[in-house]
Order: sequence, then C-alpha cells, then structure tokens
Amino acid sequence: MKSNYNLKKKYSFLIHEKSTVHVGKNGITDNLIESIKAQLRKKKAIKIRILKNAPNFEKLEELAQDIAQKTQAEIVEIRGHTLILAEKK
Repeated sequence: MKSNYNLKKKYSFLIHEKSTVHVGKNGITDNLIESIKAQLRKKKAIKIRILKNAPNFEKLEELAQDIAQKTQAEIVEIRGHTLILAEKK
C-alpha cells in the first residue's frame, strides 16, 4: 500500500482540475455512490466537492470517510470542502 504522501504526489494534478462530483442537499445517495464508483473505474482518481447545503456539512471528515467506505476508495487529500478519492488497488 502506498503512503499518503505518494498518493498525493501521484494525483497532485487533480488539484488544478474542476470537481467532477458535487455532494449537495440530497447528501450521499445510492445514485451518487454508483456515479463515484463508475468514475473511479474510468479515471482511477476523482475530485469531489461538498456543497454547503449538504447534510452534515460541518462534519466533512466523517462525510469523506463515509464516501470512501461506501465506494471502497482511498482518501488522497481533503482540502477545504473538496476531497480527492483514488481507487484502491
């Protein structure tokens, strides 16, 4: 398993990309999870933005862990209200 530093370095290009998934007022739905899984299979890493109207917005760390667990992905980085997820190998 790669260290978090190596993951950050590998996917650092995503910092300058736009978010491909937005978590809004509906929160983490089954459709959202399936969309994230599909994008991870295709791109290997994606950027997710947590909008201010998302349920439990103030608990960003918990939201990120929940998304990562449900998608079997790994959190690369959390910066502000944006997170980068990578496919687990």
